[in-house]
Amino acid sequence: MRLTYAEMVDEGTVALLSGACALIGSLIGAVGAWQGAKLGALKAVEAVKVQADAEHAQWAREHRKAAWMTALDATMEIVGALGEMEVQLAQGRTPQSGIADLFVRLQPLLATTAVQLSVWGPDEGADACTALVGSVGAQFRAATDWIEAIGEGRDSSVPQAAYLAADEQRRRDYTTFIALASSALRDSP
Repeated sequence: MRLTYAEMVDEGTVALLSGACALIGSLIGAVGAWQGAKLGALKAVEAVKVQADAEHAQWAREHRKAAWMTALDATMEIVGALGEMEVQLAQGRTPQSGIADLFVRLQPLLATTAVQLSVWGPDEGADACTALVGSVGAQFRAATDWIEAIGEGRDSSVPQAAYLAADEQRRRDYTTFIALASSALRDSP
């Protein structure tokens, strides 16, 4: 005798098979949900990392820009003061003491900015700023010698020549520094 499918399966077996299918379906759904949650969490972490990197890059750009701008401002003031001093010296007059005070105030700021540029980059900018600090200092020392010669009534042609040579070097260093600053500020993303 042959049994039909309906005769072979009773209600208990059907309930057992239905429960097993539901359990397997739930497990598959749980694994899918877990994988989806894991993928979503990984994407969220990646998005946060990308955002943090972008914010850090922006923060570094702002510091770099601030260092360049401080250096440019100090340089412009120093160059203006040196030009004013040169005019007065060429006329045989002793420059105002305010020019020396300005130099004493700005030279350390320019030197500090050179250090900041070595941190924020580019390295060429820090090198150019350091060279400018040195040449400005040399020019100021030459101006001081020129002032002493005029004040003492000595021949000022030798100190004047030393000043003009220092001025030429400072102009070269200044031109290099300005070109690098312009490039760094213009090309920064």
